[in-house]
Amino acid sequence: MSQISPKHKTYLQLYQKYQTLPPVYQAEVADFVDFLATRKTTEKPLERKAPVFGSAKGQFQMSPDFDAPLDDLEKLPAHRYLHGPIQRSLSQRLNRIGVKNEPVIGLL
Repeated sequence: MSQISPKHKTYLQLYQKYQTLPPVYQAEVADFVDFLATRKTTEKPLERKAPVFGSAKGQFQMSPDFDAPLDDLEKLPAHRYLHGPIQRSLSQRLNRIGVKNEPVIGLL
């Protein structure tokens, strides 16, 4: 007896399950298979266009003081929970703009 391929084994298992269903459900399975076959042939995959540099120009405006230091940065506690070089870099930047540098509470 020859070896059954995995693909044919799957078909055989599906057919055996199909045979155990009552005729009403077998009809529903047949309808569903027809639906899937129709949907597969009529749907086209969406084609995504690659974004073009500068394509959003003029769609939004940044505040003129976008790069200015934030006044309420000292109210944000997140800088206390950073670790390592990122924390040191942020602490140095906070010191430059006059934000009180509190001891770091490490989470790592």
